[in-house]
Amino acid sequence: MKRFLFYFGWTILIGVIMYQNGYQLYRLRMHMNVEYERLPYVIGVTLFPILLGLAMKIPGSWLTRKETKWGFDWIKFLAVGIPTAYIALLWVWTHLQIEEYLPFITTKWYYYSTYQRLAGIVFGYILLDSLRVPKD
Repeated sequence: MKRFLFYFGWTILIGVIMYQNGYQLYRLRMHMNVEYERLPYVIGVTLFPILLGLAMKIPGSWLTRKETKWGFDWIKFLAVGIPTAYIALLWVWTHLQIEEYLPFITTKWYYYSTYQRLAGIVFGYILLDSLRVPKD
């Protein structure tokens, strides 16, 4: 029962995070429409999946805290974290006008896609997952 309440509590917390972020993104979109300033909205939409991925990893990290130690898994971060961060942040980079300096950015990245959302969730999850390593 204790484990059920733990997971149920985290599910409620993630739901509250999603609701609050949806409200904040709505406010940023209204600000964008009035002020014609798109960058705060782009950053908010990009950071939300990363925060969601972090929130999804916290319960697992909490439950395995005694079987792991503090450290950083560089191999996991370099192999999975850096490519997913690159994909998740493409929309921000296109609005900062630095796309000519970065490879693999084309005009199709000017619109936020499902791939970028998924990459943001994976990056947030891997970012927190890389901080704890097995005690071996």
